[in-house]
Amino acid sequence: MVNKNRLREKGGGTAKDRRREPRLKMEIRAKIRLISPKKMAEDAGPKELWVFTSEISAGGTRILVPVEFKPGEPVDLQLFLSRIRKAIRLGAEVRWQKMTQVGGLYETGLEFTKISPEDKLALMEFLYLDRNQKRKKGGEV
Repeated sequence: MVNKNRLREKGGGTAKDRRREPRLKMEIRAKIRLISPKKMAEDAGPKELWVFTSEISAGGTRILVPVEFKPGEPVDLQLFLSRIRKAIRLGAEVRWQKMTQVGGLYETGLEFTKISPEDKLALMEFLYLDRNQKRKKGGEV
C-alpha cells in the first residue's frame, strides 16, 4: 500500500499517487479565459478558448489547448455540466503541460483554486451521478 503523505513529503510517486481526488475520464464542454497579464497583452491569440476536458475530479481537470502555458499561470474556467443542466465558474492554476502528438495541442493539467461552495457541490453531484451511471453499466470509472 502506498503511503500518500510520505510521497508528498518526498515529492515522489506518480501523479496518480499524489492526486487528492479520483479522476474520471469524461469529456465536458468548457470555456477557458486567459487572465495572465502577459497573455492578455499579446494581440496574436484569442482571449477565450472553447475546450473539452479529458479527465476531471473535484480538484482539477485535464484539457487539450492550442496555447502554451507555464505552470502556475492562473485561468478562469467555465464548465458546462449537461447532465444536471448547470454551468459553473471557477478559478484554476496550470499545474503542468506537455506537447501532444496532435499538431499544436498541449495536454494541460489544471488545479481548481477558487470555486464557490454552491459550484463545488454541483460539480461533486455531477461527478457522483456520472460515476454511478458508469458503475451500473459496468463501464470504466
